[in-house]
Formats: sequence, C-alpha cells, structure tokens
Amino acid sequence: GPGADRLICFICINYHCSELVKQLLASLDAQNDANSHCLIVDNSPWDQGLDDLESRDDVTLLRSATNTGFGGGCNLALAYLELHQPHAVAWLINPDACLLPGALQTVRRCLQHNNPPSLLGTRIQDKQGKIWFSRGRFDPCWGKVYQDWPSIPDSACVAARAGLDPVSLDTLTDPCDWLSGCSLIIDLAAMASPLRFDTAIFLYYEDAELCLRMAQTGLFSRVTKDVLVSHQVSATMTRHPIGRYMHAAFGKLYLLHRHATPLAVAVNLSRFFVEAIFLLIMDPAQAAGKVAGASAYLAWLAKRLILKVVAYP
Repeated sequence: GPGADRLICFICINYHCSELVKQLLASLDAQNDANSHCLIVDNSPWDQGLDDLESRDDVTLLRSATNTGFGGGCNLALAYLELHQPHAVAWLINPDACLLPGALQTVRRCLQHNNPPSLLGTRIQDKQGKIWFSRGRFDPCWGKVYQDWPSIPDSACVAARAGLDPVSLDTLTDPCDWLSGCSLIIDLAAMASPLRFDTAIFLYYEDAELCLRMAQTGLFSRVTKDVLVSHQVSATMTRHPIGRYMHAAFGKLYLLHRHATPLAVAVNLSRFFVEAIFLLIMDPAQAAGKVAGASAYLAWLAKRLILKVVAYP
C-alpha cells in the first residue's frame, strides 16, 4: 500500500531533557523500521547532552536560536521537512514519551488506506498503564475541551495490529475533534498549503487549536483505537509550575477566542479568576499562574482592539 514504505520522520522538541530524548530514541530503534528518521529541535538552546547524537545517520539536530515554545519548535521542523522531505509523514512525539511495540507498524497500516487521515493521533497511556489520552472532544458553546473514553480495542483491532488481515480504517481508528501533540501524525503530502502551529500559544492547547483550524479546511482528525505510546506525564513540565499554569490558562482562552462562542470565553475567563481566589492558600503557584495567564489574554485582547481602532479610525 501507499503507506508501507514512506519515510516517517519523528519530530521531537527538546528543552533540557536530553536523557529523555535518548530513551525515546531507544524505543524508536526497537521498532526496527528502516524508513524512519528523527528530527530533534533543540529549544534549550545548546543542550550539550545532545551532542553525541549528531553522529547518528537516522537523527537530524536543528538548533533553535531561542526557545520558541512547542508550536514554534514544531514549525521549524515542519519547514525543514517541507524543504528536504516534502512527501514524508511527520510524527510529533514528546521527549518524555516512548513508542510501544508494534506502534509504527500500526500507523503504517492506517496510512495504507486509500483515503488515510491527514491528522492521525494515537491513544496514549501513562507509565502505570492507565489511559492518559483517548479521543479529544470540543464543545464550542461552553468552551469544554475534554476527552471521551471509547471502549478498549476489540479483537479485530488487535488482529489488525498483528497484521493478520486487512481491515477498514474505522476498525483501526475513531474520528475526533482534536489530538494530543504528545503523539500527532501529519501527512505532509496531503496538505494543500504549509501546516503551521499558531505561535501566539507558547505551550498547551496549540495541538487542539491546530486540529480545529484544520477541520475548518476539511482536514479532520482521527485517533487510533489501540494504545501506541507511553508517556511520563509532565516529566518535563514540573520545573516551572507558575509558567506552566500561565501558559495553560492563556492557551485555553486563546483557543476559545478563535474557535468558541463569546459566552465560552467569558465563562472560562471568570472561572480562572474565581479558582485563583480559592487556590491562594492551597496552591499559590497555581493561583499566580492562572491570574497571569488570564491577564495575558486580556492584554492580548486589548492590544488587538487598539490595533483595530488605529487601522480603522
């Protein structure tokens, strides 16, 4: 099939986590797939722990001059691939993630169908084996960005993973509204124009924003019914709790501004400030982060309105 021998290029964004990157590479090596490559974007910048990877033929290292966030790092890698490997399949994968046995084979089977999904995600488990990501859902009225939990893979799906018989795409995958950037596969050849993350979002919700924006152009998302990736949840994000909650609050409000109703924005904006009041004693870092993120959104909104007034007096 058309997906059987295409180059799959993993895109990994590094920020001072070279040891995790090497664990990820070990899980990629175990897939025994000759048509795969890993593109590492160093957002640190200049993490010397990556230096010994430059000698590997199956690894390309891109050094970013500054930390441009997850979306900015992915954009750098996607631009590189469009120039050097425009027909490749890009697989965004977190440095704190690992592929489970047979994952690459399953994705190739999804890509072999006559009308493969342009955006394909995988179900993801945490290190304890519990489902961490299943299927992203979005309610634009109230601004709910959530997951539902489809049933575990049936026998046909397991047979498909083993390559026992040809099956439909519906047997392998489920339709969904958004996918986790922790494990997100993009068919570059299916894109009519270059695909980019919105860099207004530094971290969090940029993956959901991308999927919702692509759906407006007719490119819908699907997620594997099988769990293909294991993730050390927040292994790279616990170092800066205030920044983490700030980026999450801003990212959600920005996403809702672009894709939900004004009611959804107002409800969520109010919720962030109310939650911060209750968290002041219990978790001051989370409270500070939520206020900072909500304030950053209001500042972005004010700046946008001012520019409109200046442009159209």
